Amino acid sequence: ELVRFDADQFQKMNIRQRLGLLERKILRYTHELLSFDNFCIRLLQKETNKLEIVLCAGLPSEAQQIDIYASTENSGISGYVAATGRSYISPDVRNDPRYLRGINEARSSLTVPIYLHDQVIGTFNIEARSTGAFTEDDRQFAAIFGGYIAIALHMLEVLVVESHTTTGRLADNVINELASPLADILCDASTLMEDYIGHDDLRHRLQAIIDNVALIKECVKQVTKPDG
Repeated sequence: ELVRFDADQFQKMNIRQRLGLLERKILRYTHELLSFDNFCIRLLQKETNKLEIVLCAGLPSEAQQIDIYASTENSGISGYVAATGRSYISPDVRNDPRYLRGINEARSSLTVPIYLHDQVIGTFNIEARSTGAFTEDDRQFAAIFGGYIAIALHMLEVLVVESHTTTGRLADNVINELASPLADILCDASTLMEDYIGHDDLRHRLQAIIDNVALIKECVKQVTKPDG
C-alpha cells in the first residue's frame, strides 16, 4: 500500500502533496500493523552527513529542532544507528546516555536503520510512554517496514525527476532499481518464517509480506505508466 498510488492523481501532485500522501499511508500502517503511534523518519543527507526529518508523528517542535548527524558521538540514538547500521532498543530512555529528547514523557524507544542497496539512507525511530515497550519481534518487523519505506521514498524521488512521457521504460528502470531491496525484504521475511514455526499468527503476517512483494512490481507499473 505504501507504493500503491493512483497514477493520474499522483502525476498532478507536487512533491509536497506526494510526500503528504505517503505520510498519511505510513501513519495509518504504523498504527494498524505495528501499533506504533509516535515515530520519526530521518533521511541521511550525504553532503552534510545530517539526518533530516522527512516524516514524523507525535514529536514536539522543540525535539524536531535538534540537529542530528550520522555519528556515534553527540547525535543520540538515531545518529548512532545511522553511523553503525545496527538497530537499537532502549528499554528505559531515562537511563540511556545516548537518548536525546523525543516525544513528551518518553520511556522507551526503538530505532532501526533504513537501508537501500545495502546503504543506510536514514533511520526509523519509534517511541513509547511505557518502559520496555519494544521487543525483538517489534525490531524485526520495524526493520522490514523500514525497507518498504525506503522503496516508497525512492519511488517518490525517481518520479519527481523522471519524465512520464516515456514508453514504459521508467517502470522497467524503477523495478530494476528496486530488485535488490525487494530481495532483502524477501530474505528477511523468509528467514523469520523459519524462526517462528508454531507461531501461526506471525507466520501469516510474514507470508503476507512475501506475497505482497510481487504486487509492488505491479504497483510500480501502474504509477509509472506513460501519460498517453
